[in-house]
Amino acid sequence: MPRPQERPLKINTKRLSRAQSKLECAGEISAFFSCMTRFKFQIDGTCDKEKEALERCAADAAKKTKQRNTINYHLQRLGRALKR
Repeated sequence: MPRPQERPLKINTKRLSRAQSKLECAGEISAFFSCMTRFKFQIDGTCDKEKEALERCAADAAKKTKQRNTINYHLQRLGRALKR
C-alpha cells in the first residue's frame, strides 16, 4: 500500500518566537535615545552613562548561546525513527 505524500515535520519557530520574544536591551536603548534627544544629539559625553549601559547589555546578550536542541531537531529525529 503506497504511503500518502508526507509533509516534513517542521514548526515555524520564527512565528513562535515573535509571540515570546522580548527585546534584550529595550530599556537601555530607550534611555540612550531619550538622552540623545534631550541633548539634541550632541556627542560630547553627556550620555556616556547610558551608552555604557547599552554596550554592557549588548555584550551580555551576545554572550548568551542559542539553545542547541530545538523543537525542529527533535521532530527531525522523530521523523527518521518513524521512517524505519
